Amino acid sequence: MPVQLHAPQGSILGPLHFLCYVNDIVTSIDKDCKLILYADESTILFSHKDPEFISAKLGKVLEGCSEWLVDNKLSLHLGKTEYILFGPTRKLNKDSQFSVSCNGHDIKGSNNVKYLGLVIDNTLSGESIVQNIISKVNGII
Repeated sequence: MPVQLHAPQGSILGPLHFLCYVNDIVTSIDKDCKLILYADESTILFSHKDPEFISAKLGKVLEGCSEWLVDNKLSLHLGKTEYILFGPTRKLNKDSQFSVSCNGHDIKGSNNVKYLGLVIDNTLSGESIVQNIISKVNGII
């Protein structure tokens, strides 16, 4: 008989139970990619010089993740899934046709993403982090 673990939403043990449940999702990720899990946030990192290769690899990895999630009675919310391509501004402008798709659904690209409370921009300049902090401070003052 299977054992089911339940933790109320918002409980202290909820995130730990979730991480234990999804601990083996790493098996669905290609060894060239790095998966970062924090509570219910997950991030896949992949680096390569060829943007077309990155696009194809991320699409394949996302499809593998999606399959693993379905097998484990979870789902990948493609509407909330987004990608960011890091690099120098000159190269990013050159690769404006970059796209990633998963199961026939185009993933939304962004010039900046919010990750664990920090807004990170695609040039990694730190400008978006500073602007976010300034706007929060101005809101308080």
